[in-house]
Amino acid sequence: MSKPGPKENLIPGQEFDINKMFYRDYMVEYFDEKVILLVDLLSDSEEYVKRITSKELNVGNLKFKSDENANSNKLEKYAKCELVDTYYHCLETFMRLFIAHSSFEPCPLIEVTAIDTRQYHKIINQIARGNFENLNDKFSVDDTILLVLIGSKKDSNNVSEGQLSNLKNWIIFCAKELQKMNEYNSFKHGLSMFSGFGAMKATDPTTGEVLFSKEGDAIHILESKEDTKQYKFNLTNIFVEYDFKVILILFYNELIKNIINIGNFRYVTNDKDTRVSGLHFTEFDYFKLRDIFYKKGNIGSLLGSYGFPLIYEDDLIRNEIKKEDV
Repeated sequence: MSKPGPKENLIPGQEFDINKMFYRDYMVEYFDEKVILLVDLLSDSEEYVKRITSKELNVGNLKFKSDENANSNKLEKYAKCELVDTYYHCLETFMRLFIAHSSFEPCPLIEVTAIDTRQYHKIINQIARGNFENLNDKFSVDDTILLVLIGSKKDSNNVSEGQLSNLKNWIIFCAKELQKMNEYNSFKHGLSMFSGFGAMKATDPTTGEVLFSKEGDAIHILESKEDTKQYKFNLTNIFVEYDFKVILILFYNELIKNIINIGNFRYVTNDKDTRVSGLHFTEFDYFKLRDIFYKKGNIGSLLGSYGFPLIYEDDLIRNEIKKEDV
């Protein structure tokens, strides 16, 4: 028999103090500040090295000197890996806050904390398919999304159908990204994600014409993929457009700010002067935004990743059979 969850037998009346703490102390600028620090490092890594190696560093009673072997190349790799990690961290933060506030329960922090991994991924998979129906039984899908992100229902704001569609698409895109975050998990569990360069080209074997190609910044991970008879290791190279990643982090953090500001109004202050961001972010269309950062007309520019499986015994057996057939 499983133990009851943390919401079972909880004495009511504690929610207001928790809400007050949550909305007062929530770090709404966290992702903005982290992006600024990482982009600043990438903008002038040589100057950053000089700055940290030329002075004594201290925190509390601890004082120490930076590693004399620090160099710009190492720091750039660190910053790029951190940007990928921050991207998924930001998306997951947005999604968990969105799900918690979409329940319209008395204390969103309790909802954020109480949701288990299986339930979370079930909701993620539903949203990725465009299904928002199971978030609550109090409001329609449209009103749920607008109440959480804008602060008012569909019939009492100026959001057009196109803007509402954009919001839904951004939430769906977020869920789809969170379904394929192997690089994030690799980085968290053992720092087994590596920053580097990737290149791929496909040509017509008859004419030699280049069908599509792509080269640029990439990260490399070893992942497990399901094959016919077993799971097998695959060395995967994932292309990364860091500028696009930064834009998306800043965009989703604007949505996070709105959720927190609206939540503070709804659960704590009831202050009619509470201001949330304008509707400017509802005008962003993912595909139009993507085209700014990808080469138009080049199918290869949209290539996300490519990989190479490790060699297994059955691969060798198949090769031997082919030789015998020849």
